[in-house]
Amino acid sequence: MHILTAWLLLWQDPFGNYVVQYVLELGHSEATESIMRQLCGHYPELAQQKFSSNVVEKCLKLGGQSLAEMRERVIRELLNSPLMPRLLQVNSSSTLFARFLPNWLALLLLHRITHRILLWL
Repeated sequence: MHILTAWLLLWQDPFGNYVVQYVLELGHSEATESIMRQLCGHYPELAQQKFSSNVVEKCLKLGGQSLAEMRERVIRELLNSPLMPRLLQVNSSSTLFARFLPNWLALLLLHRITHRILLWL
């Protein structure tokens, strides 16, 4: 079985999503980024589902500067998705959006401002 298929199955499984959340919480930024990168292109679909939306939420809660770029990528994928109207209606993803949307927008703005300041230095 391809590793991406395995991760997708784990994210969507009632018990497997806890395994993925545990791995993400271990704090190994390279492994976490690798997992998050492999799922790029699937976040809108995953955010719609009850169990995998918990993992999407965990990805967005992960701290650390090393994951800031990856979180921004996930946020952009969700906000730019053609599934956005549906995401706002589905219970699991609408809760996710209600909880994080103001923070996402603030994080994107902060990241862009920080990036511009670093370019000026």
